[in-house]
Amino acid sequence: MELILFKIFIISWFISRFEPIHMALEALPNKLVYNLIRLILTCLKCLAFWITLSYTADIFLASLMAFVGFWYDKIIGRIENKVRL
Repeated sequence: MELILFKIFIISWFISRFEPIHMALEALPNKLVYNLIRLILTCLKCLAFWITLSYTADIFLASLMAFVGFWYDKIIGRIENKVRL
């Protein structure tokens, strides 16, 4: 079970940090539905929550993954955003 949660977190991290997705989402018009899609695909916490909820159908595991994503963004996300090549 822990390996599955780790894989879900890695997939969520990859999708939320993948620049071509960000570029495609910026080209979308400023409408409510597109803004919701943009929010879900660029937020690590939201993405981890929804992927875990759809995969396991367990609200507690999904909340745990969002909590892990929150702390990842709080601690490591700042370091990630500072380092740019």
